[in-house]
Amino acid sequence: MNTKIVYAVVSNEKDIYLEQTLVSIYSLRLYNSNVNVALVVDEDTDRTIQGKRAEILKYITNKIVVKTPSQYTQVQRSRYLKTTLRKHVKGDYLFIDSDTIITSSLEDIDTFTEEIGAVLDKHLYIKEHPAKQNIYQWAQQIGWKITEATPQYFNSGVFYVKDTPNTHEFYKRWNSFWIAGSKNKVNLDQPSLGKTYSSMPIIKEIDGIWNCQILENGLKYLYNAKIIHYFSSCHNDPLYESPYLFLDKKLFIRIKEEGHISQEIDTMIRNAKSAFSLHYQIFTGKNLQLFSTYPYFIIRNLYNNNPLFYKRIDRFLAAIGKIKRKFKK
Repeated sequence: MNTKIVYAVVSNEKDIYLEQTLVSIYSLRLYNSNVNVALVVDEDTDRTIQGKRAEILKYITNKIVVKTPSQYTQVQRSRYLKTTLRKHVKGDYLFIDSDTIITSSLEDIDTFTEEIGAVLDKHLYIKEHPAKQNIYQWAQQIGWKITEATPQYFNSGVFYVKDTPNTHEFYKRWNSFWIAGSKNKVNLDQPSLGKTYSSMPIIKEIDGIWNCQILENGLKYLYNAKIIHYFSSCHNDPLYESPYLFLDKKLFIRIKEEGHISQEIDTMIRNAKSAFSLHYQIFTGKNLQLFSTYPYFIIRNLYNNNPLFYKRIDRFLAAIGKIKRKFKK
Protein backbone atom coordinates (compact mmCIF):
# COMPACT_ATOMS: atom_id res chain seq x y z
CA MET A 1 0.00 0.00 0.00
CA ASN A 2 1.61 3.24 -1.18
CA THR A 3 -0.88 5.76 0.20
CA LYS A 4 0.04 7.08 3.64
CA ILE A 5 -2.43 7.09 6.50
CA VAL A 6 -2.50 10.30 8.51
CA TYR A 7 -3.97 11.11 11.92
CA ALA A 8 -3.98 14.57 13.50
CA VAL A 9 -4.66 14.91 17.22
CA VAL A 10 -4.53 17.59 19.89
CA SER A 11 -4.78 16.11 23.35
CA ASN A 12 -3.76 16.43 27.00
CA GLU A 13 -3.70 14.17 30.06
CA LYS A 14 -7.31 15.08 30.96
CA ASP A 15 -9.09 14.05 27.75
CA ILE A 16 -9.36 10.76 25.81
CA TYR A 17 -8.50 11.94 22.29
CA LEU A 18 -5.09 10.28 22.24
CA GLU A 19 -6.60 7.02 23.48
CA GLN A 20 -9.24 7.17 20.74
CA THR A 21 -6.46 7.68 18.21
CA LEU A 22 -4.57 4.72 19.66
CA VAL A 23 -7.61 2.46 19.24
CA SER A 24 -8.10 3.61 15.63
CA ILE A 25 -4.43 3.06 14.71
CA TYR A 26 -4.43 -0.28 16.52
CA SER A 27 -7.43 -1.39 14.44
CA LEU A 28 -5.70 -0.09 11.30
CA ARG A 29 -2.62 -2.22 12.00
CA LEU A 30 -4.72 -5.38 12.42
CA TYR A 31 -5.52 -5.32 8.69
CA ASN A 32 -2.78 -3.05 7.27
CA SER A 33 0.41 -4.10 9.01
CA ASN A 34 2.87 -2.51 6.57
CA VAL A 35 1.14 0.82 5.94
CA ASN A 36 2.99 4.10 6.58
CA VAL A 37 1.21 5.89 9.45
CA ALA A 38 1.95 9.52 10.29
CA LEU A 39 0.76 11.08 13.54
CA VAL A 40 0.50 14.88 13.35
CA VAL A 41 0.40 16.72 16.69
CA ASP A 42 0.91 20.21 18.04
CA GLU A 43 3.79 21.05 20.40
CA ASP A 44 1.68 20.93 23.57
CA THR A 45 0.39 17.46 22.73
CA ASP A 46 3.86 16.23 21.85
CA ARG A 47 5.16 17.14 25.29
CA THR A 48 2.56 14.87 26.90
CA ILE A 49 3.32 11.76 24.82
CA GLN A 50 5.38 10.01 27.43
CA GLY A 51 4.88 7.29 30.02
CA LYS A 52 1.60 5.43 29.43
CA ARG A 53 0.63 7.90 26.70
CA ALA A 54 3.67 6.82 24.67
CA GLU A 55 2.01 3.47 23.85
CA ILE A 56 0.75 4.99 20.59
CA LEU A 57 4.32 5.40 19.31
CA LYS A 58 4.57 1.61 18.88
CA TYR A 59 2.02 1.70 16.09
CA ILE A 60 3.05 4.72 14.00
CA THR A 61 5.77 5.17 11.37
CA ASN A 62 6.61 8.77 12.17
CA LYS A 63 5.44 11.72 14.22
CA ILE A 64 5.14 15.22 12.80
CA VAL A 65 5.12 18.08 15.30
CA VAL A 66 3.52 21.31 14.08
CA LYS A 67 3.85 24.73 15.68
CA THR A 68 0.42 26.30 16.14
CA PRO A 69 -0.52 29.89 17.05
CA SER A 70 0.02 30.36 20.79
CA GLN A 71 -3.32 32.13 21.29
CA TYR A 72 -5.35 29.20 19.96
CA THR A 73 -7.50 27.04 22.23
CA GLN A 74 -7.19 23.27 22.13
CA VAL A 75 -10.15 23.01 19.75
CA GLN A 76 -8.72 25.69 17.48
CA ARG A 77 -5.33 23.95 17.40
CA SER A 78 -7.06 20.77 16.30
CA ARG A 79 -8.88 22.55 13.46
CA TYR A 80 -5.68 24.36 12.49
CA LEU A 81 -3.86 21.03 12.09
CA LYS A 82 -6.72 19.62 10.05
CA THR A 83 -6.94 22.56 7.64
CA THR A 84 -3.16 22.84 7.11
CA LEU A 85 -2.38 19.13 6.90
CA ARG A 86 -1.47 19.14 3.20
CA LYS A 87 1.66 21.23 3.72
CA HIS A 88 2.93 19.05 6.57
CA VAL A 89 2.69 15.66 4.82
CA LYS A 90 4.48 14.63 1.64
CA GLY A 91 2.82 12.34 -0.88
CA ASP A 92 -0.72 11.05 -1.29
CA TYR A 93 -2.52 10.31 1.96
CA LEU A 94 -5.77 9.21 3.56
CA PHE A 95 -6.60 11.31 6.60
CA ILE A 96 -8.64 9.48 9.26
CA ASP A 97 -10.29 11.04 12.32
CA SER A 98 -9.52 9.65 15.77
CA ASP A 99 -13.09 8.52 16.51
CA THR A 100 -12.98 5.68 14.00
CA ILE A 101 -12.48 1.93 13.82
CA ILE A 102 -10.84 0.33 10.76
CA THR A 103 -12.37 -3.03 9.87
CA SER A 104 -10.45 -4.28 6.82
CA SER A 105 -7.59 -3.69 4.39
CA LEU A 106 -7.47 -0.19 2.91
CA GLU A 107 -5.16 -1.09 0.01
CA ASP A 108 -7.86 -0.25 -2.57
CA ILE A 109 -7.16 3.41 -1.81
CA ASP A 110 -4.13 3.14 -4.11
CA THR A 111 -6.50 2.84 -7.09
CA PHE A 112 -8.20 6.18 -6.42
CA THR A 113 -7.76 8.72 -9.23
CA GLU A 114 -9.58 11.73 -7.76
CA GLU A 115 -7.49 14.58 -6.33
CA ILE A 116 -9.65 14.67 -3.19
CA GLY A 117 -12.19 12.05 -2.18
CA ALA A 118 -14.70 12.25 0.67
CA VAL A 119 -18.08 10.97 1.85
CA LEU A 120 -21.15 13.16 2.37
CA ASP A 121 -21.78 14.27 5.94
CA LYS A 122 -24.42 11.92 7.41
CA HIS A 123 -24.48 10.36 3.91
CA LEU A 124 -26.92 13.08 2.77
CA TYR A 125 -27.01 16.14 0.52
CA ILE A 126 -27.60 19.51 2.16
CA LYS A 127 -31.30 19.63 1.23
CA GLU A 128 -31.84 16.30 3.07
CA HIS A 129 -29.48 16.98 5.98
CA PRO A 130 -31.15 17.04 9.44
CA ALA A 131 -29.04 20.09 10.36
CA LYS A 132 -29.61 21.94 7.09
CA GLN A 133 -30.90 25.05 8.89
CA ASN A 134 -27.64 25.22 10.83
CA ILE A 135 -25.64 24.69 7.64
CA TYR A 136 -27.46 27.56 5.92
CA GLN A 137 -26.89 29.78 8.96
CA TRP A 138 -23.17 28.97 9.08
CA ALA A 139 -22.94 29.55 5.33
CA GLN A 140 -24.46 33.01 5.73
CA GLN A 141 -22.04 33.85 8.55
CA ILE A 142 -18.95 32.89 6.56
CA GLY A 143 -20.06 34.21 3.16
CA TRP A 144 -20.60 30.82 1.54
CA LYS A 145 -23.29 30.77 -1.14
CA ILE A 146 -24.81 27.30 -1.41
CA THR A 147 -25.93 26.56 -4.97
CA GLU A 148 -27.38 23.63 -6.90
CA ALA A 149 -24.01 23.27 -8.61
CA THR A 150 -22.39 22.28 -5.30
CA PRO A 151 -25.15 20.73 -3.13
CA GLN A 152 -22.74 18.45 -1.25
CA TYR A 153 -21.70 18.90 2.37
CA PHE A 154 -18.73 16.62 2.89
CA ASN A 155 -17.64 15.02 6.13
CA SER A 156 -14.01 15.85 6.89
CA GLY A 157 -13.44 12.76 9.08
CA VAL A 158 -12.04 10.62 6.25
CA PHE A 159 -10.30 12.52 3.49
CA TYR A 160 -8.29 11.13 0.57
CA VAL A 161 -5.81 13.68 -0.79
CA LYS A 162 -3.35 13.45 -3.66
CA ASP A 163 -0.17 15.52 -3.64
CA THR A 164 -0.90 17.99 -6.45
CA PRO A 165 -0.76 21.78 -6.87
CA ASN A 166 -4.57 21.81 -6.81
CA THR A 167 -4.81 20.09 -3.44
CA HIS A 168 -2.21 22.40 -1.92
CA GLU A 169 -4.22 25.39 -3.13
CA PHE A 170 -7.41 23.80 -1.83
CA TYR A 171 -5.96 23.48 1.66
CA LYS A 172 -4.65 27.06 1.60
CA ARG A 173 -8.18 28.29 0.89
CA TRP A 174 -9.69 25.93 3.46
CA ASN A 175 -7.41 27.23 6.21
CA SER A 176 -7.99 30.84 5.15
CA PHE A 177 -11.78 30.39 5.14
CA TRP A 178 -11.65 28.61 8.50
CA ILE A 179 -9.65 31.46 10.08
CA ALA A 180 -12.10 34.03 8.68
CA GLY A 181 -15.07 31.91 9.77
CA SER A 182 -13.72 31.64 13.31
CA LYS A 183 -13.78 35.42 13.55
CA ASN A 184 -17.48 35.22 12.67
CA LYS A 185 -18.14 32.66 15.42
CA VAL A 186 -18.10 29.62 13.13
CA ASN A 187 -15.21 27.61 14.52
CA LEU A 188 -16.18 24.35 12.81
CA ASP A 189 -14.03 23.11 9.93
CA GLN A 190 -16.80 21.63 7.74
CA PRO A 191 -18.63 24.87 6.85
CA SER A 192 -15.32 26.35 5.66
CA LEU A 193 -14.70 23.09 3.79
CA GLY A 194 -18.06 23.59 2.08
CA LYS A 195 -17.11 27.12 1.09
CA THR A 196 -13.76 25.91 -0.23
CA TYR A 197 -15.46 23.23 -2.29
CA SER A 198 -17.83 25.81 -3.78
CA SER A 199 -14.88 27.92 -4.88
CA MET A 200 -12.82 24.94 -6.04
CA PRO A 201 -15.01 21.85 -6.67
CA ILE A 202 -12.33 19.18 -6.91
CA ILE A 203 -13.73 16.84 -4.22
CA LYS A 204 -15.28 13.66 -5.62
CA GLU A 205 -17.80 11.69 -3.61
CA ILE A 206 -16.51 8.23 -2.69
CA ASP A 207 -18.38 5.17 -1.43
CA GLY A 208 -19.87 5.44 2.06
CA ILE A 209 -17.98 2.29 3.13
CA TRP A 210 -14.89 4.52 3.52
CA ASN A 211 -16.62 6.62 6.19
CA CYS A 212 -19.54 4.65 7.55
CA GLN A 213 -21.14 7.13 9.95
CA ILE A 214 -22.59 4.36 12.03
CA LEU A 215 -25.30 6.32 13.87
CA GLU A 216 -26.06 8.78 11.07
CA ASN A 217 -27.64 6.90 8.14
CA GLY A 218 -24.62 4.62 7.83
CA LEU A 219 -26.34 1.30 8.50
CA LYS A 220 -26.60 0.36 4.82
CA TYR A 221 -22.80 0.71 4.50
CA LEU A 222 -21.95 -1.29 7.63
CA TYR A 223 -21.72 -4.76 6.05
CA ASN A 224 -18.92 -3.69 3.65
CA ALA A 225 -17.56 -0.84 5.79
CA LYS A 226 -13.83 -0.29 5.76
CA ILE A 227 -13.92 2.55 8.28
CA ILE A 228 -16.58 3.03 10.97
CA HIS A 229 -16.95 6.63 12.16
CA TYR A 230 -18.79 6.90 15.46
CA PHE A 231 -18.78 10.70 15.93
CA SER A 232 -17.66 11.09 19.54
CA SER A 233 -17.91 14.90 19.40
CA CYS A 234 -21.60 14.84 18.46
CA HIS A 235 -22.85 13.04 21.53
CA ASN A 236 -21.72 15.01 24.55
CA ASP A 237 -25.25 15.13 25.95
CA PRO A 238 -25.06 13.49 29.42
CA LEU A 239 -28.52 12.00 28.83
CA TYR A 240 -27.51 10.39 25.54
CA GLU A 241 -27.04 6.62 25.64
CA SER A 242 -25.45 5.35 22.48
CA PRO A 243 -26.17 1.88 21.11
CA TYR A 244 -22.58 1.73 19.80
CA LEU A 245 -20.14 0.54 22.44
CA PHE A 246 -17.15 2.63 21.33
CA LEU A 247 -19.01 5.76 22.42
CA ASP A 248 -18.58 4.70 26.05
CA LYS A 249 -15.86 6.95 27.49
CA LYS A 250 -15.14 4.38 30.19
CA LEU A 251 -13.46 2.22 27.56
CA PHE A 252 -10.91 4.92 26.74
CA ILE A 253 -10.44 5.90 30.37
CA ARG A 254 -9.51 2.29 31.03
CA ILE A 255 -6.88 2.44 28.27
CA LYS A 256 -5.56 5.69 29.75
CA GLU A 257 -5.21 4.11 33.18
CA GLU A 258 -3.74 0.80 32.01
CA GLY A 259 -1.51 2.27 29.30
CA HIS A 260 -2.34 -0.41 26.73
CA ILE A 261 -5.19 -2.16 24.90
CA SER A 262 -6.38 -5.16 26.89
CA GLN A 263 -7.43 -8.51 25.43
CA GLU A 264 -11.08 -7.62 26.09
CA ILE A 265 -10.84 -4.35 24.15
CA ASP A 266 -8.86 -6.10 21.41
CA THR A 267 -11.79 -8.49 20.97
CA MET A 268 -14.20 -5.53 20.74
CA ILE A 269 -12.04 -3.90 18.07
CA ARG A 270 -11.89 -7.12 16.03
CA ASN A 271 -15.69 -7.33 16.20
CA ALA A 272 -16.42 -3.63 15.66
CA LYS A 273 -19.27 -4.29 13.22
CA SER A 274 -21.26 -5.98 15.96
CA ALA A 275 -20.25 -3.73 18.89
CA PHE A 276 -23.79 -2.71 19.79
CA SER A 277 -25.68 -2.69 23.08
CA LEU A 278 -28.37 -5.29 23.71
CA HIS A 279 -31.33 -2.87 23.61
CA TYR A 280 -32.00 -0.47 20.75
CA GLN A 281 -34.51 0.27 18.00
CA ILE A 282 -34.23 1.81 14.53
CA PHE A 283 -36.45 4.78 13.70
CA THR A 284 -37.09 6.49 10.36
CA GLY A 285 -39.31 9.18 8.87
CA LYS A 286 -41.64 11.09 11.18
CA ASN A 287 -40.67 9.02 14.22
CA LEU A 288 -37.07 10.12 13.75
CA GLN A 289 -38.14 13.75 13.31
CA LEU A 290 -40.09 13.55 16.56
CA PHE A 291 -36.92 12.91 18.52
CA SER A 292 -35.47 16.18 17.26
CA THR A 293 -38.37 18.30 18.52
CA TYR A 294 -38.27 20.53 21.57
CA PRO A 295 -41.29 18.90 23.31
CA TYR A 296 -39.48 15.55 23.15
CA PHE A 297 -36.37 17.18 24.62
CA ILE A 298 -38.44 18.50 27.56
CA ILE A 299 -40.08 15.12 28.16
CA ARG A 300 -36.73 13.31 28.03
CA ASN A 301 -35.20 15.73 30.52
CA LEU A 302 -38.17 15.31 32.82
CA TYR A 303 -37.87 11.52 32.58
CA ASN A 304 -34.16 11.61 33.47
CA ASN A 305 -34.04 14.44 36.01
CA ASN A 306 -37.36 14.03 37.82
CA PRO A 307 -38.49 10.42 37.35
CA LEU A 308 -40.98 10.51 40.26
CA PHE A 309 -42.87 13.48 38.78
CA TYR A 310 -42.72 11.85 35.32
CA LYS A 311 -44.30 8.65 36.73
CA ARG A 312 -47.12 10.68 38.24
CA ILE A 313 -47.84 12.32 34.88
CA ASP A 314 -47.63 8.93 33.17
CA ARG A 315 -50.15 7.41 35.60
CA PHE A 316 -52.47 10.41 35.23
CA LEU A 317 -52.46 10.18 31.42
CA ALA A 318 -52.89 6.39 31.61
CA ALA A 319 -55.97 6.90 33.81
CA ILE A 320 -57.44 9.38 31.32
CA GLY A 321 -56.78 6.86 28.56
CA LYS A 322 -58.70 4.18 30.42
CA ILE A 323 -61.67 6.51 30.93
CA LYS A 324 -61.75 7.38 27.21
CA ARG A 325 -61.63 3.70 26.21
CA LYS A 326 -64.44 2.94 28.66
CA PHE A 327 -66.72 5.57 27.13
CA LYS A 328 -65.94 4.38 23.60
CA LYS A 329 -67.24 0.97 24.52
